[in-house]
Amino acid sequence: MTVASVANNDALEITTFVGDEDRKRISVGDTVYIENNNTGIITAIAPTVNAQTRKVEVKIGTQSTEITNGDSVSITIESTASVSS
Repeated sequence: MTVASVANNDALEITTFVGDEDRKRISVGDTVYIENNNTGIITAIAPTVNAQTRKVEVKIGTQSTEITNGDSVSITIESTASVSS
């Protein structure tokens, strides 16, 4: 369960942060499940890890009308990327 914050009402953009290992498992276009049966799509992944937080910013777009700017939501990302060991 990842907690994310709704950043923009007009475009319904959600911003979250993931660790570098999780970053390797996600891709732009992956489906995101947002609490209360809403869905979204990963629209952008920052190219680098933030040196202070050691996290990567991920942007999620959604058409949901049930969430508003400033809401905190729980999300689950359905990964389509394969991970090699």
